[in-house]
Amino acid sequence: MTCIVIDPYLVLLPNPCNSSDQLDNFVEGLLNWSEAIYRKELPVFISDTCVNGLYQDKWIPFDGRLTTLLNKFDADNADEETINLVLRNILDRTPRLEDHLEIQDICFEEKTVNISPDLFLNRLGENTSKALTETLALVGIGEKYLESIQPECYFATNECLDVDENDKVSSNVEVLLIELSENSQFFVNDADFPIKLNHELTVCFGYNNVLISMDVLDLWDEASSVGNVTDAINKMIILHREIGLPTDRKEFSIYTFGAHFLGSIHSYGFHARHDWARLLIESCARIILGIPKNDVEEFREDERSQSAQRTRGSDRALAWRTHLTKSNEGFRLMFWTTADGVIEFANIGPKKELIIFE
Repeated sequence: MTCIVIDPYLVLLPNPCNSSDQLDNFVEGLLNWSEAIYRKELPVFISDTCVNGLYQDKWIPFDGRLTTLLNKFDADNADEETINLVLRNILDRTPRLEDHLEIQDICFEEKTVNISPDLFLNRLGENTSKALTETLALVGIGEKYLESIQPECYFATNECLDVDENDKVSSNVEVLLIELSENSQFFVNDADFPIKLNHELTVCFGYNNVLISMDVLDLWDEASSVGNVTDAINKMIILHREIGLPTDRKEFSIYTFGAHFLGSIHSYGFHARHDWARLLIESCARIILGIPKNDVEEFREDERSQSAQRTRGSDRALAWRTHLTKSNEGFRLMFWTTADGVIEFANIGPKKELIIFE
């Protein structure tokens, strides 16, 4: 699978820091990283070498430097102790690239290395810069030799004046030898080396930036997890926002899925039929945005038109239904809405079923 590789620049404090926007970008970069490591659909890695380089160059912990910047710009929405806790948590939780590739050591010809643009190395400390060079060599081995990483990996970094989203980071390096970890599933033939590698990574500024470049149905991945369903809907929301939205609408602030939602997708084949999957994804996205694809109707206690709308006993949420398909069995999408603007997609089902799960 393809992956996201973390740029150690994400944890470097802006230097010099001339505005509160720079500081906000730094904090937002950490938070984006923190969110991404909990997503299993597109794995996120940092190299252990880069983590060690950050400590050796004394970039982390912040040792009062962050507090100085927060005070300088009167930032009262964060403090150094909390951000240090966030940083320690994501460093502990982010899988190591070396472990994924099952590589214990790599030897490359430093004189042959060419990283372009070189600002990705020059803005780091000496040890961290060398570590990033090794990291890019590891990605190249994983992609070109071990084939354990698909091409077009993403390189997660912070926004700055000299870097744009979807820029490319190219790496040219001659790898002399690699040593696999004990019990590695891979096989290395020493006669294959040295190997000259040339590969690219695509710059991204957060998980949502990655979503923009991926196809909705690739993200859907046959609804293999709630995360896949979420990513596909979020991508569809992004597409609708790009087109433009009417102002006279009521958008939901949060959406969730009920315990039966994923199962109902699979029960009725919406996971595998691309036309039905895209229909469901678009219907959910449009309901969230307040521009439903089909009329949304009250889900009543029974079939009588004068029957009361069903409410959920636990929180008094209101029950709703809308058409997905009008042919075949006439599938519907059922969902709940709460008074504080949360929508919960409950299940899908045929018209004859008239069931909404709580």
